[in-house]
Amino acid sequence: MISRVSENHKLLIHHASALLSIGLRIAMRNQPGWTLLEEPQECLEQLIEERFREPAQDEEFADVVVTDYHSAMQYWVERRDLLRASRGRNLLRIVMVTNVQREHLVREALAGGVEGYLSDLVSIAELCSAVREVAHGRRHVSGCIAHLLAQGIAQPGLTSREVEVLRLITIGRPNKCIARELDIASGTVKSHVRSILSKLEVGSRTEAAHVAQARGLVPSEEDAQAPASSLLPVPAYRPLQMTEFVAG
Repeated sequence: MISRVSENHKLLIHHASALLSIGLRIAMRNQPGWTLLEEPQECLEQLIEERFREPAQDEEFADVVVTDYHSAMQYWVERRDLLRASRGRNLLRIVMVTNVQREHLVREALAGGVEGYLSDLVSIAELCSAVREVAHGRRHVSGCIAHLLAQGIAQPGLTSREVEVLRLITIGRPNKCIARELDIASGTVKSHVRSILSKLEVGSRTEAAHVAQARGLVPSEEDAQAPASSLLPVPAYRPLQMTEFVAG
């Protein structure tokens, strides 16, 4: 049980979805022990350009930032690490609220130090609980995300080469094309395919492709294109220099 006594945490909500951003702010604005900070006006593309700027000594920082997947991975993780290096303490913990539920992307985010990973269908109660837990140095992952990760843990992991082979299987490449593209022998490809089918507990390449797509085991074209779409300007954000206001 996390105590709420004498808490005074600063929270920044910076989400690429204007609608989600408004909803998140409404959900958190009356929570005891929290002060909402004003949002940065710049779009993500501008933030990325200045992410390595040394923070000013009088610049105000959030204890927790609630953001979307691509904003976190392209800006906030690196900004957080810079702040921690310059100030020597754990500033700016990150909570994602996202519909990104591909296993390899979830693992990448958690490995990168994201402390909270929430589905965009998260309830207000879970959101508040997760933000509070993260502020106290704990991690929080939505149940549906935890289930996705548990599926992967229950099965032997794929090697990096097997992931490459599986990616090509999902786009319909035959063994000869896979061998040529990866510059390996056809016999080696067959060995990798057998191993993949065994690890995924399936009986065919078609089933393996289905499992890979359902669990997000391999990068997709959608994943490759998604960061670019996140660089669209985000309206109604105020300057990055964060001026406090007390939530009413």
